[in-house]
Amino acid sequence: MPYETEYLTEPFLQQYFLFETLIRDIDESYDCRPLFDELARLFCLPASVETEALYQASRMPTFRAMHDLRSYERFCRLLAFGAESGQDPALTATDRVLLSGKREALRVKSELFAKGGHRTDEQLALTLESFAMKGSVEAMTTLAFFEYHGLFFCRDEKTARKRIRLAASWNSLFGNLMGIAYDSEHTDDYYDTLAVTLSGVGRRRVFTYLCEAGQVCPERTRRHSAKLIEKAFGLSVIDRRVYDAVFAKVAFSGLLSPEDKEKLLLCRKQDILAPLSDIPFEAKGDTPLTFDREAIGTPPLSRTEERDRILRSITVAVRCPAAVRLPLLITCRDAFVTDLYRRMLSDGFADTPVIELDAATLTEQDFLPGKENVFLRGLSDTKRTRTVFFLRHAEALSERPLEEMQKMLDFHYRKRFKLFQPPVSLDLSEMFFVLFASERCEATEVLAPLCDTVYAEPIADTERGAVIDAIFDERCHAFGQKAVALDSDARRYLIDCGCEQARHLLDDALRRAVYEDRTAISLSLVTAIAAERKQHGTPTAFGFVGGNNRYA
Repeated sequence: MPYETEYLTEPFLQQYFLFETLIRDIDESYDCRPLFDELARLFCLPASVETEALYQASRMPTFRAMHDLRSYERFCRLLAFGAESGQDPALTATDRVLLSGKREALRVKSELFAKGGHRTDEQLALTLESFAMKGSVEAMTTLAFFEYHGLFFCRDEKTARKRIRLAASWNSLFGNLMGIAYDSEHTDDYYDTLAVTLSGVGRRRVFTYLCEAGQVCPERTRRHSAKLIEKAFGLSVIDRRVYDAVFAKVAFSGLLSPEDKEKLLLCRKQDILAPLSDIPFEAKGDTPLTFDREAIGTPPLSRTEERDRILRSITVAVRCPAAVRLPLLITCRDAFVTDLYRRMLSDGFADTPVIELDAATLTEQDFLPGKENVFLRGLSDTKRTRTVFFLRHAEALSERPLEEMQKMLDFHYRKRFKLFQPPVSLDLSEMFFVLFASERCEATEVLAPLCDTVYAEPIADTERGAVIDAIFDERCHAFGQKAVALDSDARRYLIDCGCEQARHLLDDALRRAVYEDRTAISLSLVTAIAAERKQHGTPTAFGFVGGNNRYA
C-alpha cells in the first residue's frame, strides 16, 4: 500500500469502527457497507484489493465482538497469553492495522459513553449533542456525519455543515475532509487548513495526494490561524480533541495582528485569557458595507444638491477601502432636517449593522480602551467589524469626549487601537461614522476638518408646509391613527409654529383624538391645547436621552 493511502487508512478505520459500533448498539442488523464506502470516499482511499481486504477482515467475528474497551482488552490479554504459551497469534498486517483503528475508536466511544452504552437513537443524540456543546471534536464530527446523512437522526445538512466548519477550524483531519466533500462553498478554506496540518515531513505527500484526488492546485495559502493552532497543540497549550472557544475567538479574530495573537495565546497564562470574553475578538470582517439607495424613498424636502452630497459620501464609504473613507458630518440648525437625513440613511443601511448613540450621554469612560468602550460594545452586539455608528447631537460633546471622538475619527488611530488589558492592538479601521449636529458650534468646527461635512440649509418658508405634513404623518403612524385627518386651518396654524412645538401639539391632539374618537384635528383643538400648554408652562422642546441599538 502506498505511503499516502497507508497514512490515511488509520484515521479512516478509526472513524469507521466508531460509527459502526455506535450504529450496531441501536441496530445489530444494519448494513455498514455503504458507510464503509462513503468514508473511504471521504478519505480518498481507492477501490482496491487492499481496501476490500480491510472491509472483509472488519466483518470477522473477532473484530465484530469488540464493542467496547473491555472486550478489546480481553482480546489483547488472550493474545498475550498465547504468546507466552508459545502459540503464534497468526495476526496479519491487515489485522494489526484493524486492531489499531479499533482501539482508537473504542477509546473515543468509552470517553463519550463512560456511563454505559446507549440503547436508543435518542440517547445517542443527547450524548453526542452534550459532548459537542462541551467542545469534543469527535462528538462534533460524529454528529455532523450522522445529521448530514440522516443516520438515526433527522437529516439536517445546514446544521451539519456548521459543525463541520467548527471542527475543521480546529485542524481536524476528518472535519476538513468532510468539508471538502459536503461544503463546496468553503472548499478553499479546508484545503488551506490541510496545507498546514499536513505540512510535516512526509505528510506533504499526503496533502499533494489529497489535492490530486480533489483536482485542485496543491499550492495553497497557509492560514495563520491554522498554524497558530498547530503550534499551540505542539506546546500543549490546548488539546487537539477539545475545541476551546476562548482560544478560537482570539485565533480567528480579524481585529488582531498575528504577532498579538501569538503573544496572547502562547504565553500559557490563563489570567490573561480570562478577561477576553468581553472583547469583541469574534467580530468578522467578511461582510461588506451595503447601502440600498432604492430603500430611502422620496424625502419630504426636495433638496437634490444636499441629498446628492450625502449619498456621494456614503457611496465612497461602501465601495472604497477603509483608508480613503471619511466620516460623514451632517449639520443643520433645524433638528428636523438632521433627523430626516438620519432616517434616510438608516433606511439605506437596513441590511448593515447600525448602532445609534447620543453624544450628550457619552462620557470619558465610554472611550477608555477596554471592555467598557462604547464602540467595542457595539461590535460585541453586531459581531461585525464593518459596523456603522450614528452619533446624534454631536454638538453636545463635552471637552474630554470631544477629544476622544477626534481620535476615533482618525483612521490610523483606529487601525492600531491599543487596549489596556490585554496589552494588544485591535484593528477597528472598518468602522464607519455618521455624525449629526443640530447647530454649528465649537464642537462641530473641531470635527468638521476630520469629516466629509455637509452644512444643510435651515427650513425655508416654502418648505414649512411639507415639514408639517411629514411630522403629522409620522405622529399618526406612531399613534396608529392613519385615518385621522388634519384640517387646513389647523395646518396653517402649525406652519407658523416651530417644528418641536408643532410635534408636541400634534402629539397632544392625537391623544385627544384617540380618547374622543375624533376623525380630524381641528384648529379649535390645536389652539386649545396650545393655550393649556402656555398656561401650565409646559416646555415646547425636549432633548434625546439614551441610545438605541439596531443591528442586523
